[in-house]
Amino acid sequence: KIIDKTAIFGALSKDELREILSSMTLKKYEKGDVIFKQGGSPEYINIIEEGTVKLVREKNGEMTELKLLEEGQSFGETALLGILPYAITAIAVTEVFLLQMSKIFFHALSKKNPRLFSKFLLNITREICRQNYNYQKVIEKYKNKK
Repeated sequence: KIIDKTAIFGALSKDELREILSSMTLKKYEKGDVIFKQGGSPEYINIIEEGTVKLVREKNGEMTELKLLEEGQSFGETALLGILPYAITAIAVTEVFLLQMSKIFFHALSKKNPRLFSKFLLNITREICRQNYNYQKVIEKYKNKK
């Protein structure tokens, strides 16, 4: 249902998609649940199958909403690839169903199927670049307001 909406699945064959999707688990979060917390250790690449997630950043005890994500969008990739703590917190705005790929499987894929790993990594990297470009626009907008 969400494959066509999800950029990180782009240009993968049906067999490649099947392999990637078979490595993912479906997890349900209730409205208000924290999916991951700023400063936490990255564990998954997340793809929203259903529902809405908000990304927030805490600074000096104040929470700032950065973005709302919906069906087909992914998040958590940057921290997982960079092996850094989460820079933001992800919270379920509604009941949310996420497809999650563990970092263990993601890294194992590099040995099991290097060609698929390379294609999937390229898709993820492109999506991160797209997200960063959009975040830069938001940052400039806020800078211009001050």
